[in-house]
Amino acid sequence: MAASPSPHPMAVGEKNVNPNTCRTYVSAISGNQQSSEKSLKPVILLHGEPTMVFDSKDIETFITEENLKYTLIAKFSHGRPELPDLRKILSQQLGFMDECNIELLESRHVLLRFTLKEDYIAIFSKTSRSIKFAGTVIPFKIQKWTLSFSPREETSIAMA
Repeated sequence: MAASPSPHPMAVGEKNVNPNTCRTYVSAISGNQQSSEKSLKPVILLHGEPTMVFDSKDIETFITEENLKYTLIAKFSHGRPELPDLRKILSQQLGFMDECNIELLESRHVLLRFTLKEDYIAIFSKTSRSIKFAGTVIPFKIQKWTLSFSPREETSIAMA
């Protein structure tokens, strides 16, 4: 009797019994039946807490896959426009040369993911900026995104 697919995540070393979940679109339309297997990191206990350990290669892969290489954070301490308005205003008033994904991290912090290094450098070169919205000037600060970013803490990276 064949095993039925479980709705729960796979455990370390568990084989995927549902071949459709690991097939890529290309392999599905090309008739290639090979599935791409991703290895799961083992969970270890560290001070009684379940922990997964990632090496620098894993972190670099994550940063590349999530397009976080040229990423900044805009901090709006005195309020900000709604996200759809903010996306339009930032691209118009700051003059991005290429696409910039603008996403909300939490109420005061906005993630700016640039595709061009030139846009990243141009925005990062001035740490204090402002935008105009509905007749009001709204100041914000720019800081570099890091893996250890926390919205509850100020950045410890020195700005020149």
